[in-house]
Amino acid sequence: MEIEESERQSKISRTFVCGSNNTEHEIIVPGKWIESSTLVEYEVVGKICSTYNSTNACQNSKTSNAACIWCERINVCIDSNDEDTHDLKINDCRIEKVIADVHEETKQNKSSLYLYVIIPLAICFCLLCIGFLIVMGFRRRQRSYE
Repeated sequence: MEIEESERQSKISRTFVCGSNNTEHEIIVPGKWIESSTLVEYEVVGKICSTYNSTNACQNSKTSNAACIWCERINVCIDSNDEDTHDLKINDCRIEKVIADVHEETKQNKSSLYLYVIIPLAICFCLLCIGFLIVMGFRRRQRSYE
């Protein structure tokens, strides 16, 4: 029996006890990641780069065993000492992606502006010009008959 991707789910959960407070943490693994013989590995946000609190400080940092990457989405400087997780973090957190998303949204807003505002205004202007020319033509004819 084949299980559909949308039905596949795995999660890692843990309750942390701190004094009288219990905190439940849960990590859901997306169904598209789950296949036969799949290993899902999570890397904890490190302690080296998390001390930097700005894009410039993070990107200009000099660390011995990790690369520091600024994750614009969550405004955190994260460590990466593994090539695969480094690539994943670069793709999920890079500033260019955030800028591209904003740029794409701006394009959509511009197309909506053209579709709902500028095009109807241009059509109305053309219709007004045509109407004006027709009215002027009728007036000239009336004057020529008088």
